[in-house]
Amino acid sequence: MLVYEFFTPVLAILGAQNAALWFTGTGGGLLVGNVAVCIIVFIYIAIGMKWYVRVQKFCFFGRMSGLLLVFKLMITGNNQTFVNNLNSIVPKMFGTEAMNLYQEVDELEMGCVPGSYICCKTSTT
Repeated sequence: MLVYEFFTPVLAILGAQNAALWFTGTGGGLLVGNVAVCIIVFIYIAIGMKWYVRVQKFCFFGRMSGLLLVFKLMITGNNQTFVNNLNSIVPKMFGTEAMNLYQEVDELEMGCVPGSYICCKTSTT
């Protein structure tokens, strides 16, 4: 799970697209991820529960500060700024052409995608 939840997203954000794909697309990447989990578990067992609790306390405060930052951004930001920023990073982050990702995801959630043969919305004509 460390591969899908940590290595791949962090490497994709840092711009190492090939390394991120290597972790999820090859057996070697999954093996390295599993070995990393075993090493982390070994370190936690070696340092003992007292230090484990200290590490968890530090991580808790880090997560809470990140959550407060998200709340601040949600309170002070607006929808149009979010849409503009999301659409501006799509080509750099995913290596695609410029697109209106926010609108396309919204259409997927509504159940009807232009050009598809399946449309979940019912028409009242």
